[in-house]
Amino acid sequence: HAFRAAIEASGIEDEGELQKYRDRLEEIVAGFGPEFRRRFNENCRRKLGLASFDNEGESLWQGLESLMSASKVDFTIMFRLLSHMFQTQELEGDTLPEVAPALSEEEAENELARLDRAFYDGVPEGDEAKAWISWIHRYYRKIAQESRDPKERIAEMNQANPKYILRNWMTTLAYTKATKDHDYSLVSELYHLLQNPYDESHSGVSDPEERWFLRTPEWAQNMPGVSFMS
Repeated sequence: HAFRAAIEASGIEDEGELQKYRDRLEEIVAGFGPEFRRRFNENCRRKLGLASFDNEGESLWQGLESLMSASKVDFTIMFRLLSHMFQTQELEGDTLPEVAPALSEEEAENELARLDRAFYDGVPEGDEAKAWISWIHRYYRKIAQESRDPKERIAEMNQANPKYILRNWMTTLAYTKATKDHDYSLVSELYHLLQNPYDESHSGVSDPEERWFLRTPEWAQNMPGVSFMS
């Protein structure tokens, strides 16, 4: 409505010229929904490392969203850890490792354990664990059926899921040290870390994974102005 109002208030007096802009606006509006959905689906496909985002891919995405919403999970860490799953063989050389068509129950439980870092309350148990394991079985079957080069899949996932993001608790540590101690070392460190947020290693940043690839620490979880977006 705002765009249409702007066109009508543009001062263009020629009705034919106005109609040309109205038609173009309608064309853009009509195409926005499908284009947004296409790009959204492509992003979901890359984040899951799938070759195609078909009905099963969409179902896997929706299932994961539901699980993450039901469990207390750090979304950024969870998505990054998905690329660590199903790496049971070395990924060196040009020969694709043989992939079993399905996981055993024990293997599925081990895959869930790989995601431990993302859970605030530890690896789920009971019915919650069963729901996650059921999803892991489905996810693995989809990966196995697509027979995608695992190195290619992992590389694409790691470019779609950043390892490091700027969180409020991180900035709180940095600006507190800067204002109270006149020490800008953390500001500089975070600046360098976030230059390449998708990379595993960072020269000049000490132990980045142990210090910054973390859930929101307990001290910040209920702190006003810090817990949100952390």
